[in-house]
Amino acid sequence: MPKQLLVGNNGTPNSRAAGELAIDLARQYGARLQAVGIVDVPRLTSPEPVPLGATQYKEQRDAAILQTAHEEMDRLLSEYAAACAAAGVAAYGTIKLAGEPVEVLVREVQRHDLLLVGKKHAPADEWEQATRTLDELLRRTSRPVLSVPVARTMGAPAVVAYNGSLEAARTLAAFVASGLAEGRELHVVSLGAGAAEHAGLAADYLAGHDLDAAQHVEEEAPAPAERILEIARRTAAGLIVMGSHSHGRMAEFFFGSVTKTVLRESKVPLFLFH
Repeated sequence: MPKQLLVGNNGTPNSRAAGELAIDLARQYGARLQAVGIVDVPRLTSPEPVPLGATQYKEQRDAAILQTAHEEMDRLLSEYAAACAAAGVAAYGTIKLAGEPVEVLVREVQRHDLLLVGKKHAPADEWEQATRTLDELLRRTSRPVLSVPVARTMGAPAVVAYNGSLEAARTLAAFVASGLAEGRELHVVSLGAGAAEHAGLAADYLAGHDLDAAQHVEEEAPAPAERILEIARRTAAGLIVMGSHSHGRMAEFFFGSVTKTVLRESKVPLFLFH
């Protein structure tokens, strides 16, 4: 079971969705919940050309911007602490830190079991830029990440996308270790060449932890992301479990572009691990 949860809080709708789910999970598992508010000093005070003699003005303006940002973050964290108390979360805390967001989260998550972040929404042609922070975070973090959409639901069924790769195996092990698999209806989805063997491996691993899983096997799957999403809808899944990155042409096809498509289109949280 997760004992320590970390959630990012910046006041955006996607951040609020992650915060609400974090409260639900903290109550369900009796976990300690830590909310971190990050004042992005490098971005707020980034260097820019200024007219001759205007350096002092920029310094004063930067100071005013930072003061406003700190005050706003204090307000957001105070409101979140009140929400935790109102929801009956037994153990919670908030912390305000200054720095580059990915650097802060990569460091702070080492004290926790699971990181929850809000999923940004953007058109397909802007998706790469919108998810750059999440992409970097997944490459560097030592813990699994739960990406939470704004209109989130997290019902009992979970779909596990599994292709037999090292990343898929690591993600499945992290999912089981997190405790989030317990008490859920599980569906293993394996697509493409070797799908039957891959699904069997995942099901056997889950069975070894007293977890039953239905297997969805398709040797021919020209649109794997769409099939994963379709199976998730058909099974009323409230969670999708996928590896975030991989190496090698075939593995990258499944857990590179496919993961990005599922992440962009999914209406339910994604459990991601690298």
